[in-house]
Amino acid sequence: MHEAVPPEEMRDLRIAAASLANETLAIGANMPPTPALAALWQDFWLARILAPQATSITATVTVTDQHGHVTAQFTSQGGAMATAITMDDTLTVAALPEDDHGDVTADQLSWAGSDAGAVLTLTVSADSQSVTATPVAEGSSTITVTDPSAPGVAGTLDVTVGPGATSQIVLTPTVNTGANAVPPPA
Repeated sequence: MHEAVPPEEMRDLRIAAASLANETLAIGANMPPTPALAALWQDFWLARILAPQATSITATVTVTDQHGHVTAQFTSQGGAMATAITMDDTLTVAALPEDDHGDVTADQLSWAGSDAGAVLTLTVSADSQSVTATPVAEGSSTITVTDPSAPGVAGTLDVTVGPGATSQIVLTPTVNTGANAVPPPA
């Protein structure tokens, strides 16, 4: 990641990291800091400046019907969410890991369904920032997204899958062979 930062900007970032390292050493100074300890703190702060850690996940849930029309869409700043869909719907969850300043991080996300594929089939995008859930059976499942590089940062979506729209009517004829017969003579 350091290669993408222009040299003059990297110099400014190193100065900022050195300043933070000096403040850190001054706060906990019960012995004189060594150059090696100062360098460790500078590297620590530079890593945090260049690649901040995620502290929350913002998720947007989109429900699409069998014709591709969006039927519902909502966003959450993390935590637990819930929705209900039908067998005809597709559910897409897009997640953005954010640092404590609300800036998006480039962290890879991990997705899981509580039903092991019995209710929803999950297809994770190549960049891991979204998942598409396709119903395979009626029931309930919880989709969980986590950020492996930021323990404790997660979001959940409880999904209830109900029946789809009526697609056919089945007629079952009943033949009663004796209902219209003439009664036998007495």
